[in-house]
Amino acid sequence: MRGTKAFVVAALATWVMACSPNAPELVTYSKDGVQFSYFSNWKIVGDSPYDANPDIRAIDLDGPHEAIVSIIIFPYSAGRSLDEFAASVATRRTNLTKKALPAGSMETGTSQTTKGRIGGHEQNGILQRFSVTLMGQEVPHEARFFLVNARQSQTVVMTQVASEDAMDVNAAFDRVLDSLRIADRD
Repeated sequence: MRGTKAFVVAALATWVMACSPNAPELVTYSKDGVQFSYFSNWKIVGDSPYDANPDIRAIDLDGPHEAIVSIIIFPYSAGRSLDEFAASVATRRTNLTKKALPAGSMETGTSQTTKGRIGGHEQNGILQRFSVTLMGQEVPHEARFFLVNARQSQTVVMTQVASEDAMDVNAAFDRVLDSLRIADRD
């Protein structure tokens, strides 16, 4: 009787697992000296020149809850600081929001330092908190920026999501950031 009960419990557990939604699988992206891992419920939506500049490459991922990751690779000679880049994104974000949502508004927000693991190393970065208001509804967001310097390139990694969804996607952000490997371009 005990063996039958154990078999029924094991069979039931197997059936429940088979009927459960599949957990996202880990996928590896590797192209032209850039490699990272991401979950299968995320999508690579672009790997192309940034702002039509062939010397700057942007890789963009979209995830659940409208979360985004952008990996932007500059030639080292561009000499951009992380502060400059994050400030330019904040300005651009505000201008694009005004154009796209004339009935809405955007608070440029605040910036502070943050830490994260990028390519296996603890690094300082910038955390921006800002809000978008549409039809009287304020939606706080957060964006994180990190800079990776190599011999011939600089890479800025940016993550962005609505603050209320951050806990749901932070593991996915961390997976991309910590697994990121950049080889210098020739």
